[in-house]
Amino acid sequence: MTAPAVCAFWSAMGTSNAAVLYQNDQYGRSLMEHVVSACFDLGLAIQTFGYEIAGTAFNAKSIEAAVEKLAGSGLRYVFVAVTYAPSLAVIVDSALAQGLLAADDPDSSCWGFGGGISTGDFASLSGEARAALHGSITIRAAGAIDGTPAWEHYVNQWPSLDLADFQPHLPAAWQLSDDFFRAPVVEPRRSMFQRDGAAFAYDAIIAAGLMACAQVPTGPLPPNFGTLIWEGKQELAFDGLTGRVSFDEKGERSNSTATFALENYMHDNATGRFAPELRALFTSGAWQWQSGTMEASGLIFDRGRVVPPPDSGNGDGGQGIWSSKSFRRLSGSTLGITVFVILLLLASIVSDHRRYSRHMQGTMRWVDDDSECIPGAHHVVIKPEPEPEPRTCSITY
Repeated sequence: MTAPAVCAFWSAMGTSNAAVLYQNDQYGRSLMEHVVSACFDLGLAIQTFGYEIAGTAFNAKSIEAAVEKLAGSGLRYVFVAVTYAPSLAVIVDSALAQGLLAADDPDSSCWGFGGGISTGDFASLSGEARAALHGSITIRAAGAIDGTPAWEHYVNQWPSLDLADFQPHLPAAWQLSDDFFRAPVVEPRRSMFQRDGAAFAYDAIIAAGLMACAQVPTGPLPPNFGTLIWEGKQELAFDGLTGRVSFDEKGERSNSTATFALENYMHDNATGRFAPELRALFTSGAWQWQSGTMEASGLIFDRGRVVPPPDSGNGDGGQGIWSSKSFRRLSGSTLGITVFVILLLLASIVSDHRRYSRHMQGTMRWVDDDSECIPGAHHVVIKPEPEPEPRTCSITY
C-alpha cells in the first residue's frame, strides 16, 4: 500500500500535521484509512476531508465545501485521493479560490497524488491551476527498477526475442510488427508501460503459476483449488521483474517487498504538459534519495518552490484528527479521572448491594443515609410490616 510511503515522506519532511482530501467511495475511503493508520504509528496528526461522488460523477458543491474546510485547517501537506479528472479540476480551482496554492503566499505547500491520477489528467486544468501544481508530487507503486536481476535479464533478452515464438499464439488482431523487438519501437528501459503495467502483470502471472504448481503439481484441479491457493499464499516468494515478491495474510503484496516512487510533477511552459521526475524510492521501509540526499535530489514543491512548507495546522475543520501523540496526551490527562470515575462506580455498586441486602434483612431502610457506617451514630431499625391476609369474596346466587 502507498500509505506507509506517504507517511514516511511527511515524517522525513519534519511535519507533524497533514491532511487527506479524498473522494467518498471505496478507493478514497480505503486510501484515507490506510494513511491515517500508517501515520498514527509515526505520531503524525492527520485531518481528513471527504467529498461525495456518485458513480463517475461528482458533487461540485461537496468538493467546494471540503476544500473550504481544508483551507480553514491551515495544513500545507496534503494528499489527494482522487481518480476523476473533472473532480481534480474543481478541487484545484476551489483551492485557488480559497487562497491555497497562491502565488503570493510567502510559504510553500506540498500537495501529493496517488496512482489514481496521471500526468494526462492535468491537461484539463486551467493555466493558473497548472502553474500552481508545478512541483506537486506523486507517490505511487514503482514497477521495474534498474539493477533488479530479473528486470536486467528481461531488458537484455528483449532484442534477441524471436517473433516466431509468439505469433502462432496471438489472435489475428494482436499480431506483432516485424520490428517489434527492435529499438526504437519498444525499449523496455524507456517505456513506462513496460516498467509499470507490463512488469506488474508479468509478476502477477508468474505468482499465479507458481502457487498453482506448488499446491497441485500434477493431475486435475481439485474442487478446493481456490482454498489451497489462498491458504498457501504466504509460502510463496520469488524474484520478479518488480523485485522480491511475497504476500501477507490479506493476500496483498508485503510492504517489505514493494517499492514506491516519489516524483515531482514538472510543468513544461512551452508544451503545457506535465512530466514526472524521480526524486526518491521507498524500499524496505525507508526513502532512498536520488544523488544521496533530499537536498541533492532536486525535490521541489508547489509552484516550483525549493523551501519546504512549514509545519502548520490549527487542528480544526477536519472530519477526523488522528495522532498517536494526541492519543498519548489524551490518555495522560484523563487517566486519573477515568480511574477515579471507575472507583466511584464500583463503590456505588457495592453500596447499593449492601443497602439492598440490609433492606431485605429488615436492618436498614431502603432510602437511608450511611449512618450505620459512622461510629457511635444511632441507627433506627425498621422491620417491614407483615403482609395483610388476602381477602376473599364470594357471591351466592
